[in-house]
Amino acid sequence: MYYVCYLILFFATILYIKYLPFNVKSRHPVNIDSHKYKIIKRRRLEENLFPDYYPNTWYFLCNSDEIVLNSKKTIILFDNLFVLFRNSKGGLGLVDAFCPHLGTNLGEGGVIKDDCIVCPYHSWEFNVEGKCEKIPYTTRTVPERANITKFLVIEKYGLIFMWYNDIGEKPPNNIKILDEIKEYHSKIIVKDYEDYHMHIMEPSQNSADYYHFKTVHKYLPNAFYDKLLHVDHDIHTVYENKEDGMIIIRESIKTIKFLSKISLPKFICKLFTTYVIIESPSLILFKIDNKLLGEYRGIMTLTPVEPFIQKIRLNAWGSGFFKIFGRLMTWFVMNTVEQDRRVWEHKLNIRNLVCGDGKFAAYMSWLNKFYSKINKINIKNLDW
Repeated sequence: MYYVCYLILFFATILYIKYLPFNVKSRHPVNIDSHKYKIIKRRRLEENLFPDYYPNTWYFLCNSDEIVLNSKKTIILFDNLFVLFRNSKGGLGLVDAFCPHLGTNLGEGGVIKDDCIVCPYHSWEFNVEGKCEKIPYTTRTVPERANITKFLVIEKYGLIFMWYNDIGEKPPNNIKILDEIKEYHSKIIVKDYEDYHMHIMEPSQNSADYYHFKTVHKYLPNAFYDKLLHVDHDIHTVYENKEDGMIIIRESIKTIKFLSKISLPKFICKLFTTYVIIESPSLILFKIDNKLLGEYRGIMTLTPVEPFIQKIRLNAWGSGFFKIFGRLMTWFVMNTVEQDRRVWEHKLNIRNLVCGDGKFAAYMSWLNKFYSKINKINIKNLDW
């Protein structure tokens, strides 16, 4: 009888871990209507110490299953509106939301017809390349000025991205971290998180800031564990020198102490070794390759709604152990990110560095690759 109860408890636990949403909520949510936050926002805009708000890179739009054949979706990005639509053949088009005729919003009442998005006001028809295919009431050839502004999009592994460049340059390469998702990886979870009120560079800038791991991340990311388990991190960061190079962070755990006194076995610590690969300020990969447990891939995307608001989504895939426990791993990853959030959402971009502060010059040099000449960042006086 006891064995049956244990089996039921075991399988119930597995189902709990596999299917529970594992929601992540901010411990210290920012009150955007408070006078305190309004002061922070004002100083951010007035002092203009942050890099340009929108680096030149790929930006996540949505998952493929969010836009079926012959459908459209309004995208809020860069403090502007766009319309993403899919035709009957599966082709994707991303265009300015406002019709070039009289400025009608195509996202409000526009329909997909004959593989075009049709303006709800005068029925102008635009294909996925932005070309105006038809103006129903004119007998003349459709002029080129009737075309709508379109943007480059790619779709891979069920994710859709757009390319942005402030001077119109083409992308140097496709998104490399997507190559880390292999055919045998199963989709585990898709999670959206509350808007982060910060500059888009903040998560990637953490790569240069070793010491904050000893303060912000010294405990496992849950209030219940704050005094139960103490963690000592070992961080190794590489800034690739290639033009399309990435930041590669090897994050391992030296020790885990129970009640700050009893050290857990080394093999348990090794299970938590994670690689964080930052392709751009908007694209971050969390990667685990473990012979015992399997593989985990979590892609965190930052989509700037406006200068200091980022929409964050984490899509996760896994194999082996992580097919079942991937949700738990995703919860752990995003709770770790959540530990930084209180700092990110309430800070200015001030630098007065001293010896031992980390590779901030290397980071800013890497970040500069995502800006055109007119928006390059001054990286002098970053090393002491």
